[in-house]
Amino acid sequence: MTNFYCLKWGTKYNRLYVNRLFKSLKKHYNNPFNFTCLTDNSTGIDPDIKIESIPDDFSEFPRTQIFTSEKMCYFDRYKHIPGPKAWFDLDILIQNNITDLVDRKKNKVTYIWNYWRNDEAAKINYGYMTTPINSSFVSWQDDVGFDMYERLVRNKEKAFFTYPSYDKYLFYQEHRKNNLDFWEQGIVYNYNIGCKYPDDLNPTEYRSDYKICLFNTSHKKWAKPNETHVELHEAKGWALDMWSSYDRI
Repeated sequence: MTNFYCLKWGTKYNRLYVNRLFKSLKKHYNNPFNFTCLTDNSTGIDPDIKIESIPDDFSEFPRTQIFTSEKMCYFDRYKHIPGPKAWFDLDILIQNNITDLVDRKKNKVTYIWNYWRNDEAAKINYGYMTTPINSSFVSWQDDVGFDMYERLVRNKEKAFFTYPSYDKYLFYQEHRKNNLDFWEQGIVYNYNIGCKYPDDLNPTEYRSDYKICLFNTSHKKWAKPNETHVELHEAKGWALDMWSSYDRI
């Protein structure tokens, strides 16, 4: 049995994000699955979604350090569950079938590489801890990834002092040791930026052959003039139509 997860806290993303993600997986994943939402407020969430508490393994540190460190806790909390697993950020739009991606055999945890960014940016902007890694759609199996959780626990004081986000921690610690895998190009693109640097950087364009579209807006502070910063619930046209269509599943 496959297991899918999402994380929801606060008020930025409402129940629609959770329910539509769940329905989109019903459409775009072929095999039986469980869907679990880790949240502090389950009001209005589809009753077929399992509700669990948000991990508090690193609650002694401010959330502004290794932001979304809760994601690392998936590898500990669910290490005993066999089979394929994936987590999804709420601000994504699944637009094509992802069965083959999730069901691949994995020896390492698979993350998104930001192909829409210059790979040299991490070197050029080293002092700003730029990262080409994105953890909006991540897949693994069995107890793969538990070793990463253990390393963070052992070095948590130094790690939480140093890194402001989970993705940056991954890039500067786990990636340089060759501990991660990444989805190949052509799987994920960014609604607000594009899909491939430097050849295809047209925001808001629909790429029908891609599997997943991201709507994250973390680039706002340093966005280029042509880049947008639209949240999924603010989108118009094709994106809104597709997202809303999942209500009917």
